[in-house]
Amino acid sequence: MEDLKLLAQIQALDSQIDEREEKKREFPRRLIPLKEGAERIDQELREAKGELEDLQKKRRHEERELEAREIELKKYQRQLYEVKDNKAYAALEEEIALTKEKNEAAEEEILKFLEIEEGRIKGIKEIEEDLREEKRKLSREEEKAKQETEILDQEIAKINITRQEIAKRVSPSPLSRYEKLRRGKGGLAIVPLEGSSCGGCHMNLPPQIVSEVKKGKRFVVCENCNRILYWEEG
Repeated sequence: MEDLKLLAQIQALDSQIDEREEKKREFPRRLIPLKEGAERIDQELREAKGELEDLQKKRRHEERELEAREIELKKYQRQLYEVKDNKAYAALEEEIALTKEKNEAAEEEILKFLEIEEGRIKGIKEIEEDLREEKRKLSREEEKAKQETEILDQEIAKINITRQEIAKRVSPSPLSRYEKLRRGKGGLAIVPLEGSSCGGCHMNLPPQIVSEVKKGKRFVVCENCNRILYWEEG
């Protein structure tokens, strides 16, 4: 009877420890949405920077093409003073006009690129600020989780001290039986009667079993879940 009472106390303490361990496991899960949010923003930032880089490459390509045509244009203009033939002169003038037209279009295109780039750079700065804020939130939550974990660890350590003191008073065989059963039953090895039902699986128990549990003269187990049963006197 004494072992049964002590095991019930140990079970209560183990349940308190399990509850705190579950809270500790909840902390990393609580951080998942923030981590995923930061990863999404970081991905958005990488994509925005990639798009900006592509725009800049296209603009620089246009600028190089423009620069090359400007050199060609100067060459054509010098040649105007050298040609004697009217047909050649007209052909050069036509080439000069076409080159100027291409250059004007390129200059407009370059201006468009610059305007788009300016908007993209502004957008990137906004995304970077969003990312910094998300990381600040994550950092705060990580620190909070760390502090709460330390508190829970302290509580668990205190409960364990009490548990160890009680466990010393339990006979080795029942304690070993309890520990083995607890590992196989999700942490719940000994449960109280709930009326005429098992407090673990909630199955209705035969009257004889209920009577034996209330007498408390021997260890009685639930016929359904095999947990140890005890009677909590009111």
